[in-house]
Amino acid sequence: MLILRLWNYIRGYVIIFVEGYFLEKFVNICTRRQILLWDIKRHKNSKMTLKVSIRGFKMLKPVAKKTGCRVKILKKRGLPFLLNRYRRRKTFLLGAAVSIVLFYIMTSFVWSVEVCGNQKIETDIILKSLEEHGVKPGVFKYKINPEEIASNIILDVDGLSYVNVLVRGTKIKVEVAEGVKRPPIIPLNEPCDIVAKKDGVIKSIVVKVGQAQVKEGDTVRKGQILVSGSIPIKRAENNPKRVHAMGEVLARTWYEGKHPVELRAVEKIRTGRKKDNLTLVLFSKEIQLFHKEAGFNDFEKVEIKKIFQ
Repeated sequence: MLILRLWNYIRGYVIIFVEGYFLEKFVNICTRRQILLWDIKRHKNSKMTLKVSIRGFKMLKPVAKKTGCRVKILKKRGLPFLLNRYRRRKTFLLGAAVSIVLFYIMTSFVWSVEVCGNQKIETDIILKSLEEHGVKPGVFKYKINPEEIASNIILDVDGLSYVNVLVRGTKIKVEVAEGVKRPPIIPLNEPCDIVAKKDGVIKSIVVKVGQAQVKEGDTVRKGQILVSGSIPIKRAENNPKRVHAMGEVLARTWYEGKHPVELRAVEKIRTGRKKDNLTLVLFSKEIQLFHKEAGFNDFEKVEIKKIFQ
Protein backbone atom coordinates (compact mmCIF):
# COMPACT_ATOMS: atom_id res chain seq x y z
CA MET A 1 0.00 0.00 0.00
CA LEU A 2 2.79 2.38 0.93
CA ILE A 3 4.81 1.59 -2.18
CA LEU A 4 1.71 2.01 -4.36
CA ARG A 5 0.97 5.48 -2.95
CA LEU A 6 4.57 6.53 -3.46
CA TRP A 7 4.51 5.21 -7.04
CA ASN A 8 1.31 7.10 -7.80
CA TYR A 9 2.86 10.30 -6.48
CA ILE A 10 5.97 9.85 -8.62
CA ARG A 11 3.86 9.26 -11.76
CA GLY A 12 1.43 12.03 -10.88
CA TYR A 13 -2.37 11.94 -10.62
CA VAL A 14 -5.41 14.21 -10.50
CA ILE A 15 -8.41 14.30 -8.19
CA ILE A 16 -11.51 14.75 -10.33
CA PHE A 17 -15.21 15.43 -9.83
CA VAL A 18 -17.64 13.41 -11.96
CA GLU A 19 -21.35 14.24 -12.27
CA GLY A 20 -23.94 12.33 -14.24
CA TYR A 21 -26.74 9.74 -14.15
CA PHE A 22 -24.61 6.84 -15.36
CA LEU A 23 -21.71 6.84 -12.90
CA GLU A 24 -21.60 3.01 -12.69
CA LYS A 25 -21.37 2.79 -16.46
CA PHE A 26 -18.61 5.41 -16.38
CA VAL A 27 -16.57 3.31 -13.91
CA ASN A 28 -17.20 0.05 -15.78
CA ILE A 29 -16.05 1.48 -19.13
CA CYS A 30 -12.89 2.83 -17.45
CA THR A 31 -12.21 -0.63 -16.02
CA ARG A 32 -12.65 -2.31 -19.43
CA ARG A 33 -10.32 0.22 -21.04
CA GLN A 34 -7.73 -0.36 -18.25
CA ILE A 35 -8.03 3.17 -16.88
CA LEU A 36 -7.02 2.88 -13.24
CA LEU A 37 -9.35 4.65 -10.79
CA TRP A 38 -8.96 4.65 -7.02
CA ASP A 39 -10.27 6.32 -3.86
CA ILE A 40 -13.74 6.50 -5.44
CA LYS A 41 -16.19 8.34 -3.17
CA ARG A 42 -19.87 8.45 -4.11
CA HIS A 43 -21.89 11.55 -3.16
CA LYS A 44 -25.56 12.42 -3.34
CA ASN A 45 -27.32 13.62 -6.48
CA SER A 46 -25.29 11.51 -8.93
CA LYS A 47 -21.89 12.86 -8.01
CA MET A 48 -18.58 11.28 -7.10
CA THR A 49 -14.89 12.12 -6.62
CA LEU A 50 -11.97 9.88 -7.50
CA LYS A 51 -8.30 9.78 -8.35
CA VAL A 52 -6.85 8.91 -11.75
CA SER A 53 -3.34 8.92 -13.22
CA ILE A 54 -2.26 11.58 -15.71
CA ARG A 55 -2.25 9.02 -18.51
CA GLY A 56 -5.69 7.74 -17.48
CA PHE A 57 -7.16 11.24 -17.34
CA LYS A 58 -6.21 11.85 -20.96
CA MET A 59 -8.33 8.80 -21.87
CA LEU A 60 -11.44 9.94 -19.99
CA LYS A 61 -12.85 12.39 -22.56
CA PRO A 62 -14.51 9.75 -24.84
CA VAL A 63 -15.78 7.86 -21.78
CA ALA A 64 -17.38 10.99 -20.35
CA LYS A 65 -18.94 11.80 -23.71
CA LYS A 66 -20.35 8.29 -24.10
CA THR A 67 -21.90 8.23 -20.61
CA GLY A 68 -23.03 11.85 -20.58
CA CYS A 69 -20.98 12.67 -17.49
CA ARG A 70 -19.28 15.92 -16.70
CA VAL A 71 -15.64 15.73 -15.49
CA LYS A 72 -13.91 18.51 -13.58
CA ILE A 73 -10.37 18.61 -12.13
CA LEU A 74 -10.30 19.45 -8.43
CA LYS A 75 -6.62 19.03 -7.57
CA LYS A 76 -3.36 18.06 -9.24
CA ARG A 77 -0.96 15.93 -7.26
CA GLY A 78 2.41 14.34 -7.85
CA LEU A 79 6.02 14.91 -8.77
CA PRO A 80 5.42 15.91 -12.44
CA PHE A 81 3.22 18.84 -11.42
CA LEU A 82 5.72 19.88 -8.74
CA LEU A 83 8.64 19.84 -11.18
CA ASN A 84 6.64 21.68 -13.82
CA ARG A 85 5.78 24.40 -11.31
CA TYR A 86 9.42 24.99 -10.40
CA ARG A 87 10.56 24.72 -14.02
CA ARG A 88 8.60 27.89 -14.71
CA ARG A 89 10.37 29.64 -11.90
CA LYS A 90 13.99 29.53 -13.00
CA THR A 91 14.71 32.81 -11.25
CA PHE A 92 13.25 31.40 -8.05
CA LEU A 93 15.38 28.26 -8.31
CA LEU A 94 18.50 30.29 -9.00
CA GLY A 95 17.76 32.53 -6.02
CA ALA A 96 17.10 29.50 -3.83
CA ALA A 97 20.43 27.94 -4.88
CA VAL A 98 22.30 31.18 -4.16
CA SER A 99 20.53 31.46 -0.80
CA ILE A 100 21.54 27.93 0.14
CA VAL A 101 25.18 28.61 -0.76
CA LEU A 102 25.18 31.88 1.21
CA PHE A 103 23.51 30.19 4.16
CA TYR A 104 26.16 27.46 4.18
CA ILE A 105 28.94 30.06 4.02
CA MET A 106 27.41 32.16 6.80
CA THR A 107 26.94 29.15 9.06
CA SER A 108 30.55 28.07 8.56
CA PHE A 109 31.86 30.92 10.70
CA VAL A 110 31.70 31.70 14.41
CA TRP A 111 29.55 34.74 15.18
CA SER A 112 29.39 34.62 18.97
CA VAL A 113 31.34 33.19 21.92
CA GLU A 114 29.65 32.50 25.26
CA VAL A 115 31.31 31.62 28.57
CA CYS A 116 29.29 30.13 31.43
CA GLY A 117 30.02 28.57 34.81
CA ASN A 118 32.55 31.12 36.08
CA GLN A 119 31.82 33.04 39.28
CA LYS A 120 35.07 34.52 40.56
CA ILE A 121 37.13 34.56 37.38
CA GLU A 122 36.15 37.40 35.07
CA THR A 123 34.65 36.48 31.70
CA ASP A 124 36.93 38.92 29.89
CA ILE A 125 39.99 36.99 31.08
CA ILE A 126 38.65 33.76 29.62
CA LEU A 127 37.56 35.46 26.37
CA LYS A 128 41.03 37.00 25.97
CA SER A 129 42.64 33.59 26.39
CA LEU A 130 40.21 32.11 23.83
CA GLU A 131 41.04 34.88 21.36
CA GLU A 132 44.77 34.19 21.76
CA HIS A 133 44.08 30.58 20.74
CA GLY A 134 42.00 31.58 17.69
CA VAL A 135 38.49 31.39 19.12
CA LYS A 136 36.67 34.64 18.35
CA PRO A 137 33.80 35.92 16.18
CA GLY A 138 34.55 35.70 12.46
CA VAL A 139 36.83 32.64 12.45
CA PHE A 140 36.15 29.51 10.38
CA LYS A 141 34.54 27.12 12.84
CA TYR A 142 35.85 23.93 11.20
CA LYS A 143 39.42 24.94 12.10
CA ILE A 144 38.59 24.89 15.82
CA ASN A 145 39.71 21.85 17.80
CA PRO A 146 37.53 21.86 20.96
CA GLU A 147 39.71 19.44 22.96
CA GLU A 148 42.93 21.29 22.18
CA ILE A 149 41.35 24.66 22.99
CA ALA A 150 40.01 23.36 26.33
CA SER A 151 43.44 22.04 27.34
CA ASN A 152 45.13 25.35 26.49
CA ILE A 153 42.57 27.42 28.43
CA ILE A 154 43.05 25.34 31.60
CA LEU A 155 46.80 25.92 31.38
CA ASP A 156 46.49 29.64 30.66
CA VAL A 157 43.81 30.70 33.17
CA ASP A 158 44.60 30.14 36.82
CA GLY A 159 41.79 28.82 38.97
CA LEU A 160 40.00 26.70 36.36
CA SER A 161 39.58 23.00 37.01
CA TYR A 162 37.34 22.13 34.02
CA VAL A 163 36.81 23.54 30.52
CA ASN A 164 34.51 22.18 27.81
CA VAL A 165 34.28 23.82 24.37
CA LEU A 166 31.06 23.18 22.44
CA VAL A 167 30.39 24.18 18.82
CA ARG A 168 26.67 24.95 18.42
CA GLY A 169 26.01 26.18 14.89
CA THR A 170 27.54 29.65 14.62
CA LYS A 171 28.00 29.89 18.38
CA ILE A 172 30.87 28.67 20.56
CA LYS A 173 29.81 27.83 24.10
CA VAL A 174 32.57 27.43 26.69
CA GLU A 175 31.58 25.71 29.93
CA VAL A 176 34.01 26.18 32.81
CA ALA A 177 34.27 25.18 36.46
CA GLU A 178 36.43 26.94 38.99
CA GLY A 179 38.69 24.93 41.28
CA VAL A 180 38.00 24.83 45.00
CA LYS A 181 40.88 26.03 47.12
CA ARG A 182 42.21 23.39 49.46
CA PRO A 183 42.19 24.23 53.17
CA PRO A 184 45.60 25.19 54.56
CA ILE A 185 47.64 22.13 55.46
CA ILE A 186 49.31 22.22 58.86
CA PRO A 187 52.87 20.81 58.79
CA LEU A 188 53.22 17.41 60.48
CA ASN A 189 55.80 18.77 62.88
CA GLU A 190 53.33 21.38 64.20
CA PRO A 191 51.02 20.28 67.08
CA CYS A 192 47.29 20.63 66.49
CA ASP A 193 43.82 19.27 67.38
CA ILE A 194 41.01 17.91 65.17
CA VAL A 195 37.78 19.90 65.72
CA ALA A 196 34.20 19.57 64.44
CA LYS A 197 33.36 21.65 61.38
CA LYS A 198 29.58 21.43 62.01
CA ASP A 199 27.13 20.25 64.63
CA GLY A 200 26.37 16.55 64.36
CA VAL A 201 26.32 13.03 65.79
CA ILE A 202 29.50 10.92 65.64
CA LYS A 203 29.10 7.79 63.52
CA SER A 204 32.67 6.52 63.66
CA ILE A 205 36.07 7.67 64.89
CA VAL A 206 39.52 6.21 64.19
CA VAL A 207 42.47 7.87 65.91
CA LYS A 208 45.94 7.47 64.42
CA VAL A 209 47.81 10.07 66.46
CA GLY A 210 46.46 11.86 69.53
CA GLN A 211 43.73 11.14 72.05
CA ALA A 212 40.00 10.76 71.27
CA GLN A 213 37.72 13.18 73.10
CA VAL A 214 34.42 11.76 71.85
CA LYS A 215 33.00 8.36 70.98
CA GLU A 216 30.47 6.92 68.54
CA GLY A 217 26.96 8.22 69.21
CA ASP A 218 28.07 11.45 70.92
CA THR A 219 26.48 14.74 69.91
CA VAL A 220 29.07 17.40 69.16
CA ARG A 221 29.01 21.14 68.49
CA LYS A 222 30.85 23.14 65.88
CA GLY A 223 34.41 23.84 67.05
CA GLN A 224 34.41 21.05 69.66
CA ILE A 225 37.67 19.08 69.93
CA LEU A 226 37.27 15.56 68.55
CA VAL A 227 40.87 14.34 68.66
CA SER A 228 43.22 16.15 70.97
CA GLY A 229 46.87 16.71 70.21
CA SER A 230 47.66 16.84 73.94
CA ILE A 231 48.71 13.48 75.41
CA PRO A 232 49.00 13.33 79.23
CA ILE A 233 52.28 12.08 80.64
CA LYS A 234 52.45 10.17 83.90
CA ARG A 235 53.86 12.19 86.78
CA ALA A 236 53.66 15.30 84.54
CA GLU A 237 49.94 15.93 84.13
CA ASN A 238 50.44 19.68 83.97
CA ASN A 239 52.89 19.35 81.08
CA PRO A 240 51.23 17.08 78.44
CA LYS A 241 52.99 16.11 75.26
CA ARG A 242 51.79 18.09 72.22
CA VAL A 243 51.52 16.17 68.91
CA HIS A 244 50.01 16.61 65.46
CA ALA A 245 46.60 14.93 65.86
CA MET A 246 45.61 12.59 63.01
CA GLY A 247 42.52 10.46 62.47
CA GLU A 248 39.28 9.89 60.59
CA VAL A 249 35.97 11.08 62.05
CA LEU A 250 32.57 10.62 60.37
CA ALA A 251 29.45 12.36 61.65
CA ARG A 252 25.83 12.72 60.64
CA THR A 253 24.90 16.36 60.21
CA TRP A 254 21.92 18.40 58.96
CA TYR A 255 21.29 21.02 56.31
CA GLU A 256 18.18 23.19 56.22
CA GLY A 257 16.44 24.42 53.10
CA LYS A 258 13.09 25.77 51.97
CA HIS A 259 11.18 24.93 48.81
CA PRO A 260 7.50 25.66 48.08
CA VAL A 261 5.44 22.56 47.24
CA GLU A 262 1.94 22.48 45.74
CA LEU A 263 -0.71 20.71 47.80
CA ARG A 264 -1.96 18.93 44.68
CA ALA A 265 0.08 17.59 41.79
CA VAL A 266 -0.91 16.31 38.33
CA GLU A 267 0.95 13.27 37.04
CA LYS A 268 0.74 12.05 33.43
CA ILE A 269 0.60 8.29 33.00
CA ARG A 270 1.12 6.98 29.48
CA THR A 271 -1.27 4.27 28.34
CA GLY A 272 1.08 2.81 25.72
CA ARG A 273 -1.50 3.24 22.96
CA LYS A 274 -0.18 4.96 19.85
CA LYS A 275 -0.90 5.73 16.21
CA ASP A 276 1.94 5.93 13.68
CA ASN A 277 1.80 8.29 10.69
CA LEU A 278 4.32 8.44 7.87
CA THR A 279 5.01 11.55 5.77
CA LEU A 280 7.48 11.94 2.91
CA VAL A 281 8.88 15.42 2.19
CA LEU A 282 10.08 16.12 -1.36
CA PHE A 283 11.07 19.64 -2.42
CA SER A 284 9.38 21.07 0.70
CA LYS A 285 6.18 19.23 -0.30
CA GLU A 286 4.61 16.90 2.28
CA ILE A 287 3.18 13.60 1.07
CA GLN A 288 0.95 11.70 3.50
CA LEU A 289 1.96 8.09 2.86
CA PHE A 290 0.28 6.62 5.90
CA HIS A 291 -2.07 8.74 8.00
CA LYS A 292 -4.49 7.89 10.79
CA GLU A 293 -6.39 10.20 13.11
CA ALA A 294 -5.18 10.15 16.72
CA GLY A 295 -8.56 9.12 18.09
CA PHE A 296 -7.69 10.38 21.59
CA ASN A 297 -8.84 13.48 23.44
CA ASP A 298 -5.47 13.99 25.15
CA PHE A 299 -2.28 12.84 23.48
CA GLU A 300 1.38 13.69 22.93
CA LYS A 301 2.75 14.26 19.45
CA VAL A 302 6.31 13.11 18.72
CA GLU A 303 7.98 13.85 15.38
CA ILE A 304 11.00 11.87 14.21
CA LYS A 305 12.76 13.20 11.10
CA LYS A 306 15.16 11.09 9.05
CA ILE A 307 17.20 12.45 6.15
CA PHE A 308 17.94 10.04 3.30
CA GLN A 309 21.37 10.63 1.77
